Amino acid sequence: MKILNRDSFLFGILIALILPALSFGVLFGLNSLIRQLFNFETFLTVFRLLLLSLVLNLLLLRYYLVARKFEKSGKGVLLITFALTLIFFIYHFLK
Repeated sequence: MKILNRDSFLFGILIALILPALSFGVLFGLNSLIRQLFNFETFLTVFRLLLLSLVLNLLLLRYYLVARKFEKSGKGVLLITFALTLIFFIYHFLK
């Protein structure tokens, strides 16, 4: 956990890009595993999985801004979270 104790704008951007990618991979894998093992169609589509993977960024944002008082890292996380959410909705509604 010592690596998360940095107050840097670029570090906030980097961690905010990595966390949703990792969480999407885990959620997608679990979703696929449930469908294959139990022959059960889940309600989680790829779009819902993408949006759900962004929720962890909100927890990360709260950690940096409220608990640690790291404003620079929090601003980086906020920027990327806002941008990814905006891209998600633009892509979803234009599709």
